[in-house]
Amino acid sequence: MLREQILNLKFKESLKKLISTTLAKSILLVPKILDNVFSLFFLEFIIATMNKEKLLNQTKLEQAFHLFDQDGDGFITRFELANVMGGIELDDAQWKALVEECDTNKDGKVNSML
Repeated sequence: MLREQILNLKFKESLKKLISTTLAKSILLVPKILDNVFSLFFLEFIIATMNKEKLLNQTKLEQAFHLFDQDGDGFITRFELANVMGGIELDDAQWKALVEECDTNKDGKVNSML
């Protein structure tokens, strides 16, 4: 019986030590866990901000394209370009060359890539 009491006492002490050690380790992990959570939220915030900026840039590009695409057909011709930029003195060949720089499929007009 004394032996059981001693073993029981040692078991209780070991259990208390194990619990307190585990608790101490868990407490030490809290800052790391919070840091990881904060990092994740911050990363999501950065991604959301970048997506918003990309969306705003996309919107600006669409608005600019529609400004030049006067007939709304989804293309910018050299005539539309010259009309919008009317004060610039270029001959027909220069306007054509300007459009050709942006003409990806070589059909003589700028296609909407939006």
